[in-house]
Amino acid sequence: MSKTKGRLTLPSQANFLKETKELIERWGADAIRDSDGTKLDEATKQLDAKIYTTYFVARNHNEFAEKHMEECQQIYVMSKFHLATSNELE
Repeated sequence: MSKTKGRLTLPSQANFLKETKELIERWGADAIRDSDGTKLDEATKQLDAKIYTTYFVARNHNEFAEKHMEECQQIYVMSKFHLATSNELE
């Protein structure tokens, strides 16, 4: 395989610089994102990788969601309900 970097985003967080750098090299990641509910520190943001951030309405990012309704989830995946009346589903 000739390509050794790309198409992998690593979750990271503040005070995790050494480990993030190691994983970028080991796995060939080309992007970093903050972990759920955390922020990246400035040193991590300076690494040679694309930087993404996550937002969660449930974690108080309501102002962003209200200003960017085009980003709100509009698709729901749901299967039919099946009531279990025995140990086997028919």
